[in-house]
Amino acid sequence: MKKKKIETKIDDNLPADKYTKVSVSLMNALASGEFGALESLLNNDVRTVCCGHRTMKGKTRTMNYWRGWRQRYVETSIVTSFEVVRSNYYSHACLKTDNTIVMFQIGGDLVSAIILSAVKTSEYVDDDKLNYPLDVERIKQYLEPLPTTDDEGTPIDTTNRMPCLHCGIESSDLLWYKSTRPGFFNRNWNIGQVSVCPQCGLIVEYKHVKTTELETDKNKWVGPKRPNNGNEYSAIASKIYSERMIELLDEERTSTFVSYLLSQLTDVEVESACTLELRMPKKTGCGDNSHLSIRYPNGEKTEDIIYNLIVKPTEMAAWQLYLLKNIAAVLPYYWHGGYNRCTYIFQESDIDGIVPLKFHDLSELSAQDLFVPSVEKTIKNGQCCTMLVRCCHWNDWNGLVKEEVSIMIENGHCVSYERTTVDLFKYNCGLWY
Repeated sequence: MKKKKIETKIDDNLPADKYTKVSVSLMNALASGEFGALESLLNNDVRTVCCGHRTMKGKTRTMNYWRGWRQRYVETSIVTSFEVVRSNYYSHACLKTDNTIVMFQIGGDLVSAIILSAVKTSEYVDDDKLNYPLDVERIKQYLEPLPTTDDEGTPIDTTNRMPCLHCGIESSDLLWYKSTRPGFFNRNWNIGQVSVCPQCGLIVEYKHVKTTELETDKNKWVGPKRPNNGNEYSAIASKIYSERMIELLDEERTSTFVSYLLSQLTDVEVESACTLELRMPKKTGCGDNSHLSIRYPNGEKTEDIIYNLIVKPTEMAAWQLYLLKNIAAVLPYYWHGGYNRCTYIFQESDIDGIVPLKFHDLSELSAQDLFVPSVEKTIKNGQCCTMLVRCCHWNDWNGLVKEEVSIMIENGHCVSYERTTVDLFKYNCGLWY
């Protein structure tokens, strides 16, 4: 049997730190069979934890395990691809292959623990070791002591589970709880096991066990609220994307909506003799979205409105162009047009309205000010300037996404609109229209 080619990949934009270095070293060792570089990075007392199964302690046993792992899975072509990616679960690089993830605990310059786990222990998003972990403060009202046995009377074993990736405390010395939380959209209860580090005060592991029917009046969440920390861009966005105006929008109110929209634009305007129009979604075919367009005096129309507006060379003008470009994502839609539906994050408190994110620890993203929009003037040359717009949004089929849009304004018009995205929290609701 011909062996399959081994594929290796390193994600862009990973930091050049020791976690990336050891992730790449393990990937290269498993791909090539040369383990010398990896061995030099390990502490003499290093342990490999195969979550839910066993733990190997000491450098010799650890190296023998990984050589054996390569023989069992790589040399037999069961595993043929490796990728070094970022795990938001512990904020560092890790090694991913198929449904397996390898993370590291590093003390000083040497690796003290290698943790091998399934990327997801169930289809439940909170089990995903690439996404952000749960926040103990946001779920503590749903925690109770973990029983010694499960519902079938089988003893619950907390050994050989995920250790604290920050301080290294082993799983058996963590605080263990049963978690019973309202599920997505409060339709059921999600029951799982949670471990908390007594030293770091952080959730180490969440394992989804089962889902049960929701009992009435037990799903009230009174956890901490995220702050209303908006800025001037948040304020104008909440007016342009006015929930009240959108709720009232129908075929007979399109002109009223357009008039309202124009009244909120401070640094963007429609050329004289041209008109801004709104078309509601067509209820035919597989689906459609609402569309803004500009009508010229000769009757012709264009939906590329951002290139056909008078624009001031300001950061606010770039932000208003961004909002106009994306407004269809919040306006009425028909059928498959709903795949483009987005919830825009204009201040951190907007996260509380996104159910799959409700219980997660997003403090790292908050510290980077990613939950408030920003605009930066990056280039100015005479009548030409370039603005970099940053904003986050949520989509039920893509998750939490950070957008960066480079907008060039020249002689009072937008001449370029270039968009890049970064996935911050991967999610797919699994629904199909």
